[in-house]
Amino acid sequence: MPDVVIFLHENGRDYVANVDGTWFRWPAERDGWRLRTQVAESEIVNALDDGDELEPQLADLAVRLSGASF
Repeated sequence: MPDVVIFLHENGRDYVANVDGTWFRWPAERDGWRLRTQVAESEIVNALDDGDELEPQLADLAVRLSGASF
């Protein structure tokens, strides 16, 4: 599995992840990964707080719920 860091976006409805240096955003819903978009780091950094990084158990749950395949 690649290096993945998952955040909850400030809007509370989207996940944001840095996957091996590439940023993605997708809806926090079942199979939301299918609707992912690649986003520029400059768009994301301003919308995240270090405290928004999901703990490992929550990140694992987010990946499974989203149907993500890294």
